[in-house]
Amino acid sequence: MLADLQLPENVTLVRSTPIFGSATVPPGLLKEHQIGTDVWGVIRVESGSLDFTFDDSGESRSLGDGDHQVIPPQVLHHVKPGDDSRFHIDFYC
Repeated sequence: MLADLQLPENVTLVRSTPIFGSATVPPGLLKEHQIGTDVWGVIRVESGSLDFTFDDSGESRSLGDGDHQVIPPQVLHHVKPGDDSRFHIDFYC
């Protein structure tokens, strides 16, 4: 289940994206993409809403204010931000 995914204990934050909104989200995040080998992501919704989907399984989760979603390496996924969405992504190795 998506909500149960957790970062491994041995990873360290290496970078964070700027805060994105529905008008500023990079187009690549809206379509199927993946994080590289040995890189984990955490999408963090600061406000508003965002739908997150694993493309291979079709499993989806709606995120709201303060929610986050762990993204394992090399798993195809995409996001669909709501009109009021503000979010960023942290990357860990």
